[in-house]
Amino acid sequence: MSDAKVDGAEAASLPLQSWMQPAAPRSVSRRFLPWASAAYLLIALATSVVVLAEEYRAARNDLLFEFTMHEAALRQPLASALLGPGTRALETVVEEIATIPRLTGIIVTDHSSRQVLLARGIVEDGASHTILIGKDGVVGPVGRAIRLIRHTFPVVYRYEDRSVTLGEAELFADTAEILRRVASRAAIVVGALIIQAAALWLMFTHLTRRTLSQPLARLIERVDGVGLDRGNEVQLREAAGGDELTVLEDAVAEMTRRVSFEFRRLVEGSIQGMIVLQDGKARFANQAAAEMLGIGRPEDLVALPSMLDFLPSKGWKRAAQLCERLQAKAGATLRLSVPAVRRDGTETWLQVHVQQIHWRGKPGLMAALMDITPLKRAQAELETSERCFRQMFTNHRAIMVLVDPKSGQIRDVNLAAQAFYGYEREEFLSLNLSMLDTTERLSHSSSRERRHRLKDGTVRSVEVSETPITIGDGLQVQFAIVQDITERRRMEDELRRQATYDPLTGVVNRRHFLDRGITEIDRRRRYRHPLSLLMLDLDRFKLINDAHGHAAGDVALKQVVKILTPLLRETDVLARVGGEEFVALLPDTDCAGATILAERLRKAVAETAIAAGGVRLPVTVSIGIASDVGESEEIIEEAMDRADGALYRAKNAGRNRVELAKPPRPLFGGDGI
Repeated sequence: MSDAKVDGAEAASLPLQSWMQPAAPRSVSRRFLPWASAAYLLIALATSVVVLAEEYRAARNDLLFEFTMHEAALRQPLASALLGPGTRALETVVEEIATIPRLTGIIVTDHSSRQVLLARGIVEDGASHTILIGKDGVVGPVGRAIRLIRHTFPVVYRYEDRSVTLGEAELFADTAEILRRVASRAAIVVGALIIQAAALWLMFTHLTRRTLSQPLARLIERVDGVGLDRGNEVQLREAAGGDELTVLEDAVAEMTRRVSFEFRRLVEGSIQGMIVLQDGKARFANQAAAEMLGIGRPEDLVALPSMLDFLPSKGWKRAAQLCERLQAKAGATLRLSVPAVRRDGTETWLQVHVQQIHWRGKPGLMAALMDITPLKRAQAELETSERCFRQMFTNHRAIMVLVDPKSGQIRDVNLAAQAFYGYEREEFLSLNLSMLDTTERLSHSSSRERRHRLKDGTVRSVEVSETPITIGDGLQVQFAIVQDITERRRMEDELRRQATYDPLTGVVNRRHFLDRGITEIDRRRRYRHPLSLLMLDLDRFKLINDAHGHAAGDVALKQVVKILTPLLRETDVLARVGGEEFVALLPDTDCAGATILAERLRKAVAETAIAAGGVRLPVTVSIGIASDVGESEEIIEEAMDRADGALYRAKNAGRNRVELAKPPRPLFGGDGI
């Protein structure tokens, strides 16, 4: 290297390559080479360890930050799982946990008793209190202790403006996961060390006089590539007048400084706020932290005398206690959500993750900040919405019930339901909806109509409208509105009866008879069964009305029905189709059977004494028979016309007799086509 001296101004204009002009190579004795090489390797190893340590710390912080992001999603499902019955809710939480990458395990413990409520992938050795990880990912000792990263947060369930702390959840991650993330960087570093060691070994095997100028030149080219300031160039150039290994050591140190600078630049450019605290004062802050607190520059934040100015007055004491607790326990971490007052006086909510660190040789706290004001607002709106729903649900006049869609267990009821069924809310919560339902389905009802039994044993007809909804922490329930339709059903049944039956005699009317006739003709044609029809008419009924009054005529009609009904089968259909005219449809009855039945009916009416107002009424009946009903595409009205013709022949032949109608006319007339 040239002995010419260069002042600072000249050095500032020279590139690093100009330091290594090919001057006379310096001689390095064989005795000095081993020590110089060992020193060089130690410096390179130390530098590599520092770089890998910084990489490891960054990866670890990234992992903790990921757990921070998952904490909000796990807090409420864990609380619901611990409160909910059965194991399905726990299985749902375990499935949710399984989706979190790089999560080794989780333990949920009771806050007071420290009893383990939920463990996944982790078991605690009672003797040594060593956390062990199962190879197959399930609970069970494997005899191998592994260093873990822990993240602890409380499990809190908020319900009706009351907060109840159930326990604490701890998320675990194996450090091996972080080591894998930095494995590629470590491979490069180890490879470089191996190459450098090999190069030094080759130097020892060569001639006694060797030079380090060319390797040093290449190293300085790499240093020059990361962009050094001119002051460092001058320092390195002045150091070049001495031993070249010293220059090499300075270059490696500068590379380490440059790596640290790059890491700090990443922190300063992060969207997550980062603050280093010592004695309540900010020693370092990035731009994101300054913006979250309403301060333009990080330097202004560091210049403030105390960070307590950003906390509401009610939070000072709590913050001081937390800081004392953290500083008293080495390696402790804390995660909490706190309100903060910005420089302009507006309030914001921050999620803070605090851990103990050493900053420039002194203990301090590293606080990672995240603005969760929008989340807090959304939670407040959700709580307001839930309160409104609760008030509407509780005080609404309609009967409302929340039911578990899988088990049918009643989850909640409103005041109207308690008044209607007679049960208190606590009694309802122990009931299943099937305990109230007394019928599977009514024959003439829709799928929503049920019959529910009240506490006093009364059975009421109700209409149930159900729709699935989600409440609380994602709990799926059936929202049922119950309407009492007992009175409406009674009126509908009465209208149906009036539309179907004759109000005087109680037999079916003409409309219902025609409907049954169509059904029986279809059945007769399908199964080829015989079908007959009787047309009955009371003889000289007008004379009874004229002589004894319409009341007596009504009595006669009722008595005739009472006489005829026991002689008919349950499958037979008797209907009143006129003033004193009745018709009977006889399924599975041929002409001979119909004739025998008609004669039996006629004789029973004639031989029965019918009296009204103490006066015996002369009541007889004439009957016309139509057999083979439905033959040759005959309809029910045509069969009635045939029987009616036979009836009038019986009337003309002297009354109180039975006449048989002609068979139905063939479809095409004559003997066919």
